Amino acid sequence: MTARTLYRYLLPLITPLLLACSDYLSYEPYDVVSIAHLKSLLHSESIAITQSYVIQGYVVANDQQGECYRSIILSDGSGGIELKIDASDLYRRFPLYSHHSVHCATLWMGDYGGRVLLGLRPTDSYPVSPIGEDKIDLYIKAGDDNAPEFYPSEITLSEIAAQHIGNSYILRGVTFAEQAGTEWCERDPLTGEHIDTERIVYDSDGNSLPIRISRHCSYASATIPSGEGSMVVIVQYFNGEYSLMIANYQLSF
Repeated sequence: MTARTLYRYLLPLITPLLLACSDYLSYEPYDVVSIAHLKSLLHSESIAITQSYVIQGYVVANDQQGECYRSIILSDGSGGIELKIDASDLYRRFPLYSHHSVHCATLWMGDYGGRVLLGLRPTDSYPVSPIGEDKIDLYIKAGDDNAPEFYPSEITLSEIAAQHIGNSYILRGVTFAEQAGTEWCERDPLTGEHIDTERIVYDSDGNSLPIRISRHCSYASATIPSGEGSMVVIVQYFNGEYSLMIANYQLSF
């Protein structure tokens, strides 16, 4: 048995003890893998990651405008993955397009209707539990200072496919048709509070996809613009259907 094999065998056994007595973990040696490779290992609702895998990528969505509630989305081009984190104002620590690495050993990966999540061992019906604020630094590290600057590439609605899930793209020449002029989020008729809302975005060829707008977003009461414009979006997938999420409202329309 090689030292590397022995390390991988012992890691699941010794990590809980290390977590209890250390404020910092350095997983050495480790294997840097793509997000697509990590996601390919998920063949059930939830699995524990016992290998010393590290993923690296750019923050393509955070909670600055409220689109991601207590989570960030990391993308490396091969795909994106959502990290559930039990903390607010994550954008201060994880600005859009900043580069980070995630040490995945002892984390859990879960499937939520086709959306892949990273977090801790599930404690209820949700496929993962969020990473506590006190454990963020154990798993998520600053990335490569020499990583090239990130900017979303362009895509059309007709091109969206499985390999695009979780990645950030620019849609150009899209419109909200008859929805223009209304608020992004509808309101509960009893309380008047905003509710999660699905809007439909169209292109000039008649293609369309739903955009899910979170009631937590800062622009929930803003007016949907009229005419054609551009949007920065994350491609999502849930229960057999593609959808979109606005990823950078300040660069949209």
